[in-house]
Amino acid sequence: MTAWIAFLIFAATLVLVIWQPRNLGIGWTAVGGAVVALIFRVVTFHDVWTVTRIVWDATLAFVGIIIISTVLDRIGFFEWAALRMARAAHGDGRRVFFYVVLLGAVVSAFFANDGAALILTPIVLEKVKLLKFDTKKMLPFVMASGFIADTTSLPLVISNLVNIVSADYFHVGFLSYAIHMVVPDLVSLGISILVLYLFFRKDIPRQYNPEDVSNPASAIKDARMFRLSWVILGFLLAGYLLTESLHIPVSFVADFIALVFLWAGGRRRVVQPWRIVKEAPWSIVAFSIGMYVVVYGLRDAGVTQALGQVIDWTAHGGLYAGTVSTGFMAAVLSSIMNNMPSVMIGALAIHASHTVGVMRQSLLFRSHWLGPLFQDWHHFDHSHPVGDVVGPVSLDAVDRMRSEGAIAMKQPVIYFLCTGNSCRSQMAEGWARVLGAGKIVAHSAGIEAHGLNPRAVRVMQEAGIDISHQASQVIDPGLLNQADYVITLCGDADERCPVTPPHVTRLHWGFEDPARATGSEEEILQVFRTVRDGIKMAIQAFLQELEDKPASR
Repeated sequence: MTAWIAFLIFAATLVLVIWQPRNLGIGWTAVGGAVVALIFRVVTFHDVWTVTRIVWDATLAFVGIIIISTVLDRIGFFEWAALRMARAAHGDGRRVFFYVVLLGAVVSAFFANDGAALILTPIVLEKVKLLKFDTKKMLPFVMASGFIADTTSLPLVISNLVNIVSADYFHVGFLSYAIHMVVPDLVSLGISILVLYLFFRKDIPRQYNPEDVSNPASAIKDARMFRLSWVILGFLLAGYLLTESLHIPVSFVADFIALVFLWAGGRRRVVQPWRIVKEAPWSIVAFSIGMYVVVYGLRDAGVTQALGQVIDWTAHGGLYAGTVSTGFMAAVLSSIMNNMPSVMIGALAIHASHTVGVMRQSLLFRSHWLGPLFQDWHHFDHSHPVGDVVGPVSLDAVDRMRSEGAIAMKQPVIYFLCTGNSCRSQMAEGWARVLGAGKIVAHSAGIEAHGLNPRAVRVMQEAGIDISHQASQVIDPGLLNQADYVITLCGDADERCPVTPPHVTRLHWGFEDPARATGSEEEILQVFRTVRDGIKMAIQAFLQELEDKPASR
C-alpha cells in the first residue's frame, strides 16, 4: 500500500512540475509533494535531513553559477563571444552554424546547461535576425544553441545540476569526474554536430553579408569590467580544480566568485547586485530538496531497490551489458520526466544495487552520458518538452519566431545618436526599449564615448526605468548600416554623423544638453527631468507614427 501511495505522490508532483498550472512554481510544487509524503508517512523528517545534506551543495552551486552567468551577460560577455564567432565565419553560413554549436558547448560546460540555454538562446535569436535570415533559416541556429546545451552538459561537475548531485552522492571529486567525462562529452559533441547538420542542412544558409555583423566591442557594456571578468574566471577555474584535493564543496567556490562578480559589477555600476540576487533561481533549492524527498519516498517503498535488482541482473552480463542497459534506463527516465528526479532515481537504484568497483563507476558515468544525450532528441518534438528547462526555452524561441513570422523580421532598428552617448541618447534608448518593447529594436551611441551620466541614470530611475546597465559607446558602422532609423538628438551628432545607406531614414530631434546645466543640484536635475520628459513624448509620437504607417522593411 505504501508503495502505491509513494508512486501516486511522485506522479502527481511530477505532473504539476511539468504542467505548472496557473504558473505554479516548481519549488512550491516539489515542497508540496514532500509535505504530502510526510503527512502520509511515506517519508520521515530524518529523510528530509538526509536529502538536504545530499543536495545543498548542488543547489547552492547552481545558484552561484547562474549569478555569475547573469553578471557576465549584463556586461555583454556572451554577446561579444557570439559576435566574434559571427565575424570569424567570414560570411559562411555553415561555418557560423558550427561556431554556434561550439559556443553552446563551451558555455554549457562552464556555466551549466540551463544557464547556457537561458542566456544564449535569446542572443542567438537576436543576432540571426540582424543577419537578415528568414524564419526558416533562423530555426537551425536557435534549436542548435538549446539542443547542444544538454548534450554537452557532461564534462565537468558544474556543467549540470544533476552532475553535482551525483558527484556528491558518490563522493566523486572535480578532477576525477572530469577525467572520466571529458572524452564522452567530446563524443557527444561530435554526434550532436553530425545529427544537427544532417537534420538542418537544407535550411542552413550558405552565405550572409559579413558587414551585417556588428563590431564585437560594441557588445561590451564596460571595458574594465570585461577585462576583469577574465581574471575572475581564471580564479574560478583554479578554485574548481582545487576542490578535490582540499575537500572543499564546489558551492563554496562558485558562490564566493559570484559574490566577487556582484561586488565588482556593483562598483562599476554595470549591475544592481541586490536585484540579481533577488532574481536568482532560489526556487531550485526548494525544488531540489522537495523533489528528492518525494523520490526518497519511492526508495523507502522499495521501488528503487527493485530497479537496483534490475541493474544487478543486467550487470551479470558483463561490464558492457550493465553500463549500456543502465544508460538506456536513464535515457528513458529522462525522456518521460524531468532530468532531476530521473537522476535521483538512478543514483538511488545504483546505490541499492550490489555492484562495486569499476562496474559501479561505469554505471554512474555512463548513465550520465546516455541520459542527457538521448533525452534531448525530444526537443525536436513540441509535444514533449519535459526533459528539463532547455527544451522549453528553445521551443519558446521557435514559437515566437513562428507566431511572429515575417513581422519579427520587420521590427525596425532604431539608432539614437548624440555627441558623447552620455545623457540624451542613453535616455532615448531606455525609453524606446520600454515603450517600444516588441515593436522596435533600440540602440544608442555617440561620436565619442563620454561615459554614462549618473544624473541621467537617476532621473530615468525616478521614471521607473533602469539604464544603469547600458554602456557609453561610439558609433558602430555595422549597426549603423543595419538601422532602419538613425535619430540624432543634438546638432553636433547630426552634422558629424557618418554617411548612411539609402534605406536608412534619418531624423533629428534637437534637445539641449542637460550635462551643461548649471546651478544647484536640484536645478540641474530639473533640466535633466525636462529633457527626459521631452524625449519620452518624442518617442511616443514616433511609435504612434510607426503604427499608423508600418515600416516597409
